[in-house]
Amino acid sequence: MIRTTRRDFLAQSALGALALTQDAPNLEHTITTISGKPRERGRQYGAQFKDAIHAFLDKEITASFVGKPNAKETLLKFAGACAKAVKEYSPLIFDEMEGMAEGTGLSIEETVLITNHEELWHRGVIPAQDHCTVFGAAPPDTKDGDTFVCQTWDWMESVYGMSQMLHWKRPEGPSLLSYAYPGLWTGAGLNSAGLALTWHTGGGDGKEPRVGIPAYVLIAQILYQDTFKGALEEVKRATHAGWFVYLLGDGQGNLATLRGTPKKLDVVLDAKANGGRIRADGDAKVDLERMQANCPKVKVKSTIDAMVFNCAKKEAYVTRRAGGVTPWKKFVF
Repeated sequence: MIRTTRRDFLAQSALGALALTQDAPNLEHTITTISGKPRERGRQYGAQFKDAIHAFLDKEITASFVGKPNAKETLLKFAGACAKAVKEYSPLIFDEMEGMAEGTGLSIEETVLITNHEELWHRGVIPAQDHCTVFGAAPPDTKDGDTFVCQTWDWMESVYGMSQMLHWKRPEGPSLLSYAYPGLWTGAGLNSAGLALTWHTGGGDGKEPRVGIPAYVLIAQILYQDTFKGALEEVKRATHAGWFVYLLGDGQGNLATLRGTPKKLDVVLDAKANGGRIRADGDAKVDLERMQANCPKVKVKSTIDAMVFNCAKKEAYVTRRAGGVTPWKKFVF
Protein backbone atom coordinates (compact mmCIF):
# COMPACT_ATOMS: atom_id res chain seq x y z
CA MET A 1 0.00 0.00 0.00
CA ILE A 2 1.33 3.42 -0.96
CA ARG A 3 1.00 6.02 1.79
CA THR A 4 -0.84 9.13 0.63
CA THR A 5 -0.54 12.63 2.02
CA ARG A 6 -3.49 14.85 2.82
CA ARG A 7 -2.76 16.82 -0.36
CA ASP A 8 -2.79 13.61 -2.38
CA PHE A 9 -6.15 12.80 -0.84
CA LEU A 10 -7.53 16.20 -1.72
CA ALA A 11 -6.31 15.77 -5.25
CA GLN A 12 -8.04 12.44 -5.55
CA SER A 13 -11.21 13.75 -4.00
CA ALA A 14 -11.28 16.56 -6.52
CA LEU A 15 -11.09 14.01 -9.31
CA GLY A 16 -13.70 11.70 -7.84
CA ALA A 17 -11.15 8.97 -7.08
CA LEU A 18 -10.68 7.14 -3.79
CA ALA A 19 -6.94 6.46 -3.56
CA LEU A 20 -3.68 6.32 -5.46
CA THR A 21 -3.01 2.68 -4.76
CA GLN A 22 -2.65 -0.11 -7.29
CA ASP A 23 -4.87 -2.42 -5.29
CA ALA A 24 -7.86 -0.05 -5.08
CA PRO A 25 -10.43 -2.08 -7.10
CA ASN A 26 -13.20 0.41 -7.84
CA LEU A 27 -11.55 3.50 -9.28
CA GLU A 28 -13.84 3.70 -12.29
CA HIS A 29 -13.35 6.75 -14.46
CA THR A 30 -15.84 9.55 -13.98
CA ILE A 31 -16.62 12.42 -16.33
CA THR A 32 -16.92 16.15 -15.65
CA THR A 33 -18.45 18.63 -18.07
CA ILE A 34 -16.67 21.95 -18.58
CA SER A 35 -18.46 24.46 -20.81
CA GLY A 36 -18.54 28.09 -21.88
CA LYS A 37 -16.28 30.36 -23.89
CA PRO A 38 -12.53 29.69 -23.78
CA ARG A 39 -11.56 31.82 -20.80
CA GLU A 40 -14.60 30.73 -18.85
CA ARG A 41 -13.82 27.06 -19.56
CA GLY A 42 -10.31 27.53 -18.24
CA ARG A 43 -11.47 29.44 -15.16
CA GLN A 44 -14.15 26.85 -14.42
CA TYR A 45 -11.72 23.95 -14.85
CA GLY A 46 -9.03 25.62 -12.75
CA ALA A 47 -11.41 26.43 -9.90
CA GLN A 48 -13.04 22.99 -9.88
CA PHE A 49 -9.74 21.08 -9.83
CA LYS A 50 -7.62 23.63 -7.97
CA ASP A 51 -6.38 21.29 -5.23
CA ALA A 52 -5.57 18.49 -7.68
CA ILE A 53 -3.70 20.82 -10.04
CA HIS A 54 -1.62 22.30 -7.20
CA ALA A 55 -0.80 18.77 -5.99
CA PHE A 56 0.23 17.65 -9.49
CA LEU A 57 2.45 20.72 -9.90
CA ASP A 58 4.09 20.16 -6.51
CA LYS A 59 4.68 16.42 -6.85
CA GLU A 60 5.10 15.70 -10.56
CA ILE A 61 6.81 18.92 -11.64
CA THR A 62 8.51 20.71 -8.73
CA ALA A 63 9.63 17.63 -6.77
CA SER A 64 10.60 15.73 -9.92
CA PHE A 65 12.44 18.39 -11.90
CA VAL A 66 13.49 21.42 -9.83
CA GLY A 67 17.22 21.27 -9.17
CA LYS A 68 17.65 18.27 -11.50
CA PRO A 69 19.57 20.15 -12.87
CA ASN A 70 17.65 23.39 -13.42
CA ALA A 71 16.55 25.87 -10.78
CA LYS A 72 12.85 26.62 -10.51
CA GLU A 73 13.41 30.09 -11.95
CA THR A 74 15.00 28.55 -15.06
CA LEU A 75 12.06 26.18 -15.56
CA LEU A 76 9.57 29.01 -15.16
CA LYS A 77 11.52 31.14 -17.63
CA PHE A 78 11.32 28.31 -20.18
CA ALA A 79 7.60 27.92 -19.50
CA GLY A 80 7.11 31.67 -19.91
CA ALA A 81 8.81 31.57 -23.31
CA CYS A 82 6.58 28.64 -24.30
CA ALA A 83 3.56 30.64 -23.10
CA LYS A 84 4.44 33.39 -25.57
CA ALA A 85 4.69 30.77 -28.33
CA VAL A 86 1.26 29.38 -27.37
CA LYS A 87 -0.27 32.87 -27.42
CA GLU A 88 1.01 33.44 -30.94
CA TYR A 89 0.09 29.95 -32.18
CA SER A 90 -3.37 29.65 -30.60
CA PRO A 91 -4.79 32.73 -28.86
CA LEU A 92 -7.85 30.63 -28.01
CA ILE A 93 -5.86 28.06 -26.02
CA PHE A 94 -3.83 30.82 -24.37
CA ASP A 95 -7.14 32.36 -23.30
CA GLU A 96 -8.14 29.02 -21.78
CA MET A 97 -4.83 28.74 -19.97
CA GLU A 98 -5.06 32.25 -18.57
CA GLY A 99 -8.49 31.26 -17.29
CA MET A 100 -6.94 28.17 -15.67
CA ALA A 101 -4.34 30.36 -13.99
CA GLU A 102 -7.10 32.59 -12.63
CA GLY A 103 -9.12 29.61 -11.41
CA THR A 104 -6.19 27.96 -9.63
CA GLY A 105 -4.36 31.04 -8.41
CA LEU A 106 -1.23 29.92 -10.27
CA SER A 107 0.80 32.09 -12.60
CA ILE A 108 0.55 31.57 -16.34
CA GLU A 109 4.15 30.30 -16.24
CA GLU A 110 3.22 27.62 -13.67
CA THR A 111 0.14 26.69 -15.70
CA VAL A 112 2.20 26.22 -18.85
CA LEU A 113 4.97 24.43 -16.93
CA ILE A 114 2.55 21.62 -16.06
CA THR A 115 1.95 21.09 -19.78
CA ASN A 116 5.73 20.94 -20.28
CA HIS A 117 5.89 17.64 -18.37
CA GLU A 118 6.78 15.62 -21.47
CA GLU A 119 9.58 17.99 -22.49
CA LEU A 120 11.01 18.01 -18.95
CA TRP A 121 10.90 14.19 -18.77
CA HIS A 122 13.18 14.01 -21.80
CA ARG A 123 16.03 15.65 -19.94
CA GLY A 124 16.63 12.23 -18.40
CA VAL A 125 16.77 13.40 -14.80
CA ILE A 126 14.20 10.92 -13.48
CA PRO A 127 14.09 7.14 -13.79
CA ALA A 128 12.88 6.06 -17.22
CA GLN A 129 9.33 4.73 -17.54
CA ASP A 130 7.92 2.50 -20.23
CA HIS A 131 5.91 4.80 -22.43
CA CYS A 132 2.64 3.71 -23.92
CA THR A 133 1.78 1.36 -26.76
CA VAL A 134 -0.33 2.94 -29.50
CA PHE A 135 -2.27 1.05 -32.17
CA GLY A 136 -5.21 1.44 -34.51
CA ALA A 137 -7.45 -0.20 -37.10
CA ALA A 138 -9.43 1.13 -40.03
CA PRO A 139 -11.45 -0.04 -43.06
CA PRO A 140 -11.30 -2.41 -44.84
CA ASP A 141 -10.09 -4.35 -41.79
CA THR A 142 -12.93 -3.35 -39.44
CA LYS A 143 -16.58 -4.19 -39.01
CA ASP A 144 -19.15 -1.56 -39.91
CA GLY A 145 -16.45 0.73 -41.36
CA ASP A 146 -15.27 1.72 -37.89
CA THR A 147 -11.92 3.39 -37.22
CA PHE A 148 -10.22 2.65 -33.88
CA VAL A 149 -7.45 4.67 -32.22
CA CYS A 150 -6.16 3.02 -29.04
CA GLN A 151 -3.41 2.87 -26.45
CA THR A 152 -2.17 1.68 -23.10
CA TRP A 153 -1.13 4.63 -20.93
CA ASP A 154 2.19 3.80 -19.27
CA TRP A 155 3.32 6.40 -16.75
CA MET A 156 4.51 7.06 -13.20
CA GLU A 157 2.93 4.88 -10.52
CA SER A 158 2.41 8.04 -8.45
CA VAL A 159 -0.40 9.19 -10.76
CA TYR A 160 -2.38 5.95 -10.73
CA GLY A 161 -6.05 6.73 -10.14
CA MET A 162 -5.76 10.44 -10.99
CA SER A 163 -7.01 10.30 -14.57
CA GLN A 164 -10.53 11.32 -15.38
CA MET A 165 -12.62 11.99 -18.47
CA LEU A 166 -13.66 15.51 -19.35
CA HIS A 167 -16.50 16.56 -21.61
CA TRP A 168 -14.93 19.79 -22.86
CA LYS A 169 -17.89 21.59 -24.46
CA ARG A 170 -16.84 24.19 -27.03
CA PRO A 171 -19.44 26.43 -28.69
CA GLU A 172 -16.82 27.64 -31.21
CA GLY A 173 -15.91 24.19 -32.56
CA PRO A 174 -15.88 20.45 -31.87
CA SER A 175 -16.28 19.37 -28.26
CA LEU A 176 -14.02 16.76 -26.68
CA LEU A 177 -14.19 13.59 -24.66
CA SER A 178 -10.70 13.93 -23.26
CA TYR A 179 -8.58 11.68 -21.08
CA ALA A 180 -7.17 14.12 -18.54
CA TYR A 181 -4.86 14.61 -15.57
CA PRO A 182 -4.78 17.66 -13.26
CA GLY A 183 -3.63 20.61 -15.37
CA LEU A 184 -3.41 18.39 -18.48
CA TRP A 185 -6.95 18.74 -19.79
CA THR A 186 -6.23 16.85 -23.03
CA GLY A 187 -3.90 13.91 -22.51
CA ALA A 188 -5.61 12.04 -25.36
CA GLY A 189 -9.14 12.04 -26.67
CA LEU A 190 -11.93 12.02 -29.20
CA ASN A 191 -13.84 15.02 -30.54
CA SER A 192 -17.42 15.41 -31.72
CA ALA A 193 -16.23 15.56 -35.36
CA GLY A 194 -14.86 12.01 -35.02
CA LEU A 195 -11.15 12.87 -34.71
CA ALA A 196 -9.23 10.86 -32.10
CA LEU A 197 -5.64 11.02 -30.89
CA THR A 198 -3.48 8.71 -28.78
CA TRP A 199 0.29 8.84 -28.42
CA HIS A 200 3.54 7.79 -26.88
CA THR A 201 6.82 9.52 -26.20
CA GLY A 202 9.31 10.03 -29.01
CA GLY A 203 13.06 10.13 -29.38
CA GLY A 204 15.80 10.85 -31.85
CA ASP A 205 16.98 14.25 -33.00
CA GLY A 206 17.70 16.91 -30.42
CA LYS A 207 19.16 16.65 -26.94
CA GLU A 208 17.20 19.57 -25.50
CA PRO A 209 13.60 20.74 -25.88
CA ARG A 210 13.17 24.04 -27.66
CA VAL A 211 10.88 26.95 -26.94
CA GLY A 212 7.61 26.10 -28.63
CA ILE A 213 4.25 24.40 -28.21
CA PRO A 214 4.23 21.76 -25.44
CA ALA A 215 3.10 18.29 -26.55
CA TYR A 216 -0.01 18.42 -24.36
CA VAL A 217 -1.05 21.83 -25.73
CA LEU A 218 -0.55 20.59 -29.28
CA ILE A 219 -2.89 17.67 -28.57
CA ALA A 220 -5.59 20.15 -27.58
CA GLN A 221 -5.10 22.20 -30.74
CA ILE A 222 -5.28 19.05 -32.91
CA LEU A 223 -8.51 17.91 -31.28
CA TYR A 224 -10.05 21.36 -31.61
CA GLN A 225 -10.13 20.85 -35.41
CA ASP A 226 -13.14 19.54 -37.29
CA THR A 227 -11.32 17.74 -40.12
CA PHE A 228 -8.42 15.32 -40.47
CA LYS A 229 -6.79 17.64 -42.99
CA GLY A 230 -7.17 20.63 -40.70
CA ALA A 231 -5.62 18.72 -37.81
CA LEU A 232 -2.57 17.81 -39.91
CA GLU A 233 -2.19 21.44 -40.95
CA GLU A 234 -2.18 22.56 -37.31
CA VAL A 235 0.60 20.11 -36.46
CA LYS A 236 2.68 21.26 -39.41
CA ARG A 237 2.09 24.90 -38.50
CA ALA A 238 3.32 24.50 -34.93
CA THR A 239 6.85 24.96 -33.66
CA HIS A 240 6.59 22.03 -31.27
CA ALA A 241 8.77 22.03 -28.17
CA GLY A 242 9.85 18.41 -27.90
CA TRP A 243 9.27 14.78 -28.75
CA PHE A 244 6.09 12.82 -29.47
CA VAL A 245 4.56 10.11 -31.65
CA TYR A 246 0.87 10.85 -32.18
CA LEU A 247 -1.62 8.48 -33.78
CA LEU A 248 -4.50 10.41 -35.36
CA GLY A 249 -7.63 8.92 -36.86
CA ASP A 250 -11.07 9.95 -38.07
CA GLY A 251 -14.46 8.46 -38.84
CA GLN A 252 -13.71 8.25 -42.56
CA GLY A 253 -10.98 5.67 -42.05
CA ASN A 254 -7.96 7.97 -42.16
CA LEU A 255 -4.98 7.19 -39.93
CA ALA A 256 -1.74 9.13 -39.55
CA THR A 257 1.40 8.78 -37.45
CA LEU A 258 2.94 12.14 -36.52
CA ARG A 259 6.50 11.83 -35.21
CA GLY A 260 8.04 14.99 -33.81
CA THR A 261 11.43 15.94 -32.39
CA PRO A 262 12.80 19.40 -31.61
CA LYS A 263 14.37 19.34 -35.09
CA LYS A 264 11.71 17.94 -37.41
CA LEU A 265 8.25 16.49 -37.99
CA ASP A 266 7.51 13.34 -39.99
CA VAL A 267 3.97 12.48 -41.13
CA VAL A 268 3.04 8.99 -42.37
CA LEU A 269 -0.54 8.34 -43.46
CA ASP A 270 -0.93 5.05 -41.62
CA ALA A 271 -0.66 3.59 -38.12
CA LYS A 272 3.13 3.41 -38.01
CA ALA A 273 3.31 3.90 -34.24
CA ASN A 274 4.89 1.32 -31.95
CA GLY A 275 1.78 -0.90 -31.84
CA GLY A 276 1.01 -0.55 -35.53
CA ARG A 277 -2.13 -1.32 -37.43
CA ILE A 278 -4.38 -4.21 -36.40
CA ARG A 279 -5.46 -6.18 -39.46
CA ALA A 280 -8.42 -8.46 -40.15
CA ASP A 281 -7.79 -12.08 -39.23
CA GLY A 282 -8.86 -13.97 -42.35
CA ASP A 283 -12.57 -13.33 -42.77
CA ALA A 284 -12.89 -12.00 -39.23
CA LYS A 285 -13.04 -8.23 -39.20
CA VAL A 286 -11.58 -6.15 -36.37
CA ASP A 287 -14.15 -5.00 -33.82
CA LEU A 288 -14.31 -3.28 -30.44
CA GLU A 289 -13.85 -6.53 -28.53
CA ARG A 290 -10.66 -7.33 -30.37
CA MET A 291 -9.22 -3.86 -29.78
CA GLN A 292 -10.02 -4.05 -26.08
CA ALA A 293 -8.55 -7.55 -25.87
CA ASN A 294 -5.32 -6.28 -27.44
CA CYS A 295 -4.68 -3.85 -24.56
CA PRO A 296 -3.71 -6.49 -21.95
CA LYS A 297 -1.39 -8.07 -24.53
CA VAL A 298 0.74 -4.92 -24.61
CA LYS A 299 0.40 -4.08 -20.91
CA VAL A 300 3.66 -3.49 -19.01
CA LYS A 301 4.41 -2.98 -15.33
CA SER A 302 3.85 0.77 -15.57
CA THR A 303 0.52 0.60 -17.43
CA ILE A 304 -1.87 2.96 -15.65
CA ASP A 305 -4.92 2.83 -17.95
CA ALA A 306 -6.00 1.79 -21.43
CA MET A 307 -8.32 3.45 -23.90
CA VAL A 308 -10.12 2.71 -27.17
CA PHE A 309 -11.70 5.44 -29.28
CA ASN A 310 -14.19 4.55 -32.02
CA CYS A 311 -14.04 7.48 -34.43
CA ALA A 312 -16.99 6.40 -36.57
CA LYS A 313 -19.41 5.86 -33.69
CA LYS A 314 -17.86 8.66 -31.58
CA GLU A 315 -17.45 6.43 -28.53
CA ALA A 316 -14.69 6.43 -25.90
CA TYR A 317 -13.84 3.42 -23.72
CA VAL A 318 -11.40 3.52 -20.78
CA THR A 319 -10.25 1.10 -18.09
CA ARG A 320 -7.79 1.08 -15.21
CA ARG A 321 -4.88 -1.35 -15.53
CA ALA A 322 -5.56 -2.86 -18.96
CA GLY A 323 -6.98 -6.28 -18.32
CA GLY A 324 -9.29 -5.95 -15.41
CA VAL A 325 -8.89 -3.63 -12.40
CA THR A 326 -12.03 -1.84 -13.57
CA PRO A 327 -14.39 -2.87 -16.38
CA TRP A 328 -14.33 -0.94 -19.62
CA LYS A 329 -16.45 2.17 -19.23
CA LYS A 330 -18.13 3.83 -22.20
CA PHE A 331 -18.43 7.59 -22.69
CA VAL A 332 -20.35 9.37 -25.46
CA PHE A 333 -21.25 12.95 -26.29
